[in-house]
Amino acid sequence: MVDVYPQYATVVAKIDLDHARQAQFLRLSIELEAVRRLTADASAETAKDLREVLVRQAAVATQETDDVFDSIDREFHRKLYEKTGILELWASVRRQSVHLDRLRRLHLPMPGKMQTVLTEHEAIVDAIASGRPAHAEMALRKHLCATLSIIDVISSEFPTYIRI
Repeated sequence: MVDVYPQYATVVAKIDLDHARQAQFLRLSIELEAVRRLTADASAETAKDLREVLVRQAAVATQETDDVFDSIDREFHRKLYEKTGILELWASVRRQSVHLDRLRRLHLPMPGKMQTVLTEHEAIVDAIASGRPAHAEMALRKHLCATLSIIDVISSEFPTYIRI
């Protein structure tokens, strides 16, 4: 996250879009399989646990608490890994997601983004609960691709933060 220039300076590194795209590909690949497996099970307990996370996330969906909202967002996705039995992969994905996370943090305060995240999470949980894998996959794909789909907007708003 920092670039070090010996005996000169240490500066915050620019966001690397290639790294962000690769992290998004990794997450998408793993989480699509996770929701596929979870919908095959259609466990009421899994849906209940995911909904509990959503209730807490909805309670902090304000500009003043976007850091807490983001933390609960990560908890929602971690829960997908946990419920699928692949929790060990979560740490690997987190390590690879630094640049993507930085983009997400720039995107999150934009008008309507938090409500969109909640709506997309609800769609994922509803599809898992009802055992509809195609719907779960579609909802997850839409959710995980949102930030990179507006990279032009983010880049124009924060041109000095991103290495293109």
